[in-house]
Amino acid sequence: MTLERSAQKLLGKDAAEPPPHPENKPPRTFVRHHVTTGTQETTRLVDAIGDEAQWFIEARGEVDSVEYGDILHARRTVPVKGVGELLSGLYYLTSVKHLYKVDRYTQMFTARRNATTGNLADFGPKPSPF
Repeated sequence: MTLERSAQKLLGKDAAEPPPHPENKPPRTFVRHHVTTGTQETTRLVDAIGDEAQWFIEARGEVDSVEYGDILHARRTVPVKGVGELLSGLYYLTSVKHLYKVDRYTQMFTARRNATTGNLADFGPKPSPF
């Protein structure tokens, strides 16, 4: 089966394309140990694998919560700035770890993205230092 295009919403202007194959062959994925009971289930499996493969841009970071002024939540999007035009934009938070100390509250996060080149609208109407 072949996956033509993912139905997922892009978090940027341009879909993130995988690097070209050294021999100019189309990329292929082999799935092992998955049992399907028919064409419909196989189609859903291929779509799910293709959707997951779209999210190959990953970011990890740490935020001083007092300066940032908000709490991060997993499974939500957050704008990331300062990493260049190609990689700045909306990211989907996959995990957030809250670290509390006597004098400090920080948040460590992991996020991922399925597109490049962010939109200015991703950063909201008011300027932010972040």
